[in-house]
Amino acid sequence: MKEDIKSVLEEEEYLYNKKSRIYIAKDFSGKMIGCIRSFHWDKHKILPIEKVYGINPLSAIHKEAKYNYWHIGRFAIAKDSGISTLTLFKRLMALAVKPIVKDKYSYMIAEIDSKLLKVMKVLGFGTRQIGKSIDYLTSETVPVCSSKRGIKGFFSKYGELCKAV
Repeated sequence: MKEDIKSVLEEEEYLYNKKSRIYIAKDFSGKMIGCIRSFHWDKHKILPIEKVYGINPLSAIHKEAKYNYWHIGRFAIAKDSGISTLTLFKRLMALAVKPIVKDKYSYMIAEIDSKLLKVMKVLGFGTRQIGKSIDYLTSETVPVCSSKRGIKGFFSKYGELCKAV
């Protein structure tokens, strides 16, 4: 467990830059009940999608220099929080994808649990699978990308949740 925690911390320190954000949801007592990370990729550092799947977003999505890439990850929600996990997900995801929606030339990159990916589709997310799914962290995980246009369906419904923070 200590090695896993150390590995996650080292990866976050490696990926961090000034545009990166970690959003944390807390309950009224201050206990953390959810989180998500949005990382602006500099096109040089090795992303989790490259390490785990062998996928370089520049090859799989776009090579044009004008495009920005945001890796969305570290999503987690406490099941016993007393708050709807769907509500928490919508708020955290709206915060994470806001920079993508605000930029004309941006893409989201993520490795997403296949069950959560189905929920995202119902919520208005348009994604494109960019590699084969694998069993990762005890569930089928799918490498995906989404353009600003693919995210807009979700964000038009739930973007206002960013304002309540």
